[in-house]
Amino acid sequence: MSSSFFNYGDQGATGNVGATGAQGIQGLTGATGSQGATGTQGIQGLTGANGLTVLAVPSTITSATYSVIAMNQILEFNCTSNAIVVTLPSASTFKGQSFTARKIDSINILTFNPNGTDTINGYTTMIFQYKNSVATLISDGTNWNLD
Repeated sequence: MSSSFFNYGDQGATGNVGATGAQGIQGLTGATGSQGATGTQGIQGLTGANGLTVLAVPSTITSATYSVIAMNQILEFNCTSNAIVVTLPSASTFKGQSFTARKIDSINILTFNPNGTDTINGYTTMIFQYKNSVATLISDGTNWNLD
């Protein structure tokens, strides 16, 4: 009996990679997740003064003396005829309130005096000498501060 022996020879070189196939179809969308917990409530805002109407229309002051009142929001001072002295209300009764003052002339001095022991940024008086000097004063309940 004779045995046969098969000789397959050497393996051939690897062929080129074929083209990429087409993209498959998109899968199903997953279920929507549950809603997150509700956040905590924010702080409550300030309550406005009852019965007061605040107008943003500038009031032009020309008299030699003037006392700021709660309704004042924008004040323009015309010192052409005379110097003007402005008395601020007590900071304790105006806590959180503010007003803006502007000098619209270049002739005389405009002076702001706080009430009693109140101060304006630590000073006992504030003076405007030049035209278009502007300041916003805010009460912290103890004193007046410049914004």
